[in-house]
Amino acid sequence: MKKLLIVFCCAFLVVILASAQQKKSKGVYESAVKCEIEGLLDKNLPITMVYVSKIVGHSLVCVDSAKIEKGKFHLFTDFDVLPSVRYVTIGKGEKATCKMVFLDCDKITLIQKNSDKAISVIGSVSNEEYCKMERDISKYNFQIDSLYKQYKNISLLTSKRKLAANEMDSLDEIINKIQVKYLEENNSEFLGLYLLAQNCYNLEGTRVEMLLKNVPISFKETSYYKNVERYLENDKKCIVGDSYKDFQMTTPEGKMVKLSDYAEQSKYLIVDFWASWCGPCRMEMPNMVRIYNEFKNRNIDIISVSLDKDAVSWKKGIKDLGMTWTQVSDLKYWDNTAAKLYGVQSIPFVMVIAPNGRIIAKNLRGEKLYQTIGRWAEKM
Repeated sequence: MKKLLIVFCCAFLVVILASAQQKKSKGVYESAVKCEIEGLLDKNLPITMVYVSKIVGHSLVCVDSAKIEKGKFHLFTDFDVLPSVRYVTIGKGEKATCKMVFLDCDKITLIQKNSDKAISVIGSVSNEEYCKMERDISKYNFQIDSLYKQYKNISLLTSKRKLAANEMDSLDEIINKIQVKYLEENNSEFLGLYLLAQNCYNLEGTRVEMLLKNVPISFKETSYYKNVERYLENDKKCIVGDSYKDFQMTTPEGKMVKLSDYAEQSKYLIVDFWASWCGPCRMEMPNMVRIYNEFKNRNIDIISVSLDKDAVSWKKGIKDLGMTWTQVSDLKYWDNTAAKLYGVQSIPFVMVIAPNGRIIAKNLRGEKLYQTIGRWAEKM
């Protein structure tokens, strides 16, 4: 579940933000070398510092800071690439709040109305539209958080936990549609490129290609543009309608097996890419267990390819999640041979091979995967 991955990331990048009026900056200031950031916050907040950070590798690195006096702060922060994404953290410790902002203009302002916990960012179309989008999806995020607590509660009946997982999938689809709506409406803004990079995995490659063509030339040196290009390149390694490509890998018992040992055996074969360290994969696995148990005697089979790098964790994950079908891995993490062969860029990732050896589906999960497999099982 992609959304839960986002929710997990937002746990450390969460923030308080609302709205005000100011003249919008049109487009990107291509000659700018610094962005002015100011804050107009609740004077009663017991905080004294604000920090500006950027992502380096998998960590947030502080690049600027300023004092907050009487609810106001003011600083100039450097661009490394224009436009850029930064995280403005207000305060320290567990009560600190963090807001993602787009540096795609020469000045942005963070505004908080009175004691309202929401903070708005104004100064560019991207920042203002992103705040609107956050408000549009906030109620669904709240519902997902509540459902996730139910899902993690192992004392609940299995049926209730499955129901919670299905409801999370449905909410995830709603959020995805909202994000795609903002993506398309802001395709010529930096927000559009940012959302395209976040959502390209859930869109058809041809649609991503079309949207990327509309991205302004000034954004082409950003990592977001290059990531979408990389996605398109890898997406072409697994095309629905093409014949599958064979690979061989070892089982937990050390036996070497080939994909062709399972494909073209008068069955529909689900090839499931996952890892024991992947939270969304673990959340999806009860659905895969349900599919296998229900359809294994109806010409449906599964082979799971793990992107683990530790054999102990891999084997424990298989046991804990009740994965009783064929398991393989080369323990090479993201350098997994099969993942690179099929251009896998995020997990969980599923493709389905028909009895004739053709790939007939990819990127299915949750209830949609279950229902699709059910229809195919009835045809056999």
